[in-house]
Amino acid sequence: MPVCVCRKDNVIRLWNYLLELLRARRMRLELSLQLQKIFQEMLYILDWMEEIKVTSFSCCYNFQAPIALGKMCKLNKVVFKTLKKLSLA
Repeated sequence: MPVCVCRKDNVIRLWNYLLELLRARRMRLELSLQLQKIFQEMLYILDWMEEIKVTSFSCCYNFQAPIALGKMCKLNKVVFKTLKKLSLA
């Protein structure tokens, strides 16, 4: 009879260890997913910055631009100066 009790205790101990390993794996997977979402958002931001850069260059070299476009061009120049300071441009 003590052999059965020992085996039962061993199975319970191993089962608890397996549950602990599964919890740790789940936590690592959740962290990995969060990191992946952050990198995806960074890619979207970089694409958006590239669009701003293209828009800025196209409006700054268009001398027939209306006043509103000129204001946008000035704003884009400020954005580019800021980006250069951050070494992102």
